[in-house]
Amino acid sequence: MAEDMAALLKQYLGSMDPTISTENRWLFPGVNPDNHISSGALAIKFNEFWNETPYANTCEKRPTIHALRHTYVVLRMNIWMENDIDLNIMMPYLSRQLGHKSVQETFYYYHQVAEAFRAIHRKDTVAHSVLPKVRIR
Repeated sequence: MAEDMAALLKQYLGSMDPTISTENRWLFPGVNPDNHISSGALAIKFNEFWNETPYANTCEKRPTIHALRHTYVVLRMNIWMENDIDLNIMMPYLSRQLGHKSVQETFYYYHQVAEAFRAIHRKDTVAHSVLPKVRIR
């Protein structure tokens, strides 16, 4: 975990009601502390926070929590590829972190992403000899 995230998490845990944090196994308990916060409640809170930002009225498409997950996966995989880090080794860790049952579920986040093509093209050693360049007249 990144140091800045660990610091935020410690601050968050310190601000929790001590009875909830010691009696409950959920990091983010719901209204009923025996259950975690629901995805619907989380989405509502996320939208409330988003509406308070200066960007709320300036973008065409509102961000979602799932979009943040998607962006995280794509950026992480791009960093690994650009630094010659073996995806076969790292993807199981990323899949586990995201709670996916398989690496294929995590790779799904990466398909059809324009930013991915730069990293893939740099690593590709075969396509240039198989596929001819197309010239437009």
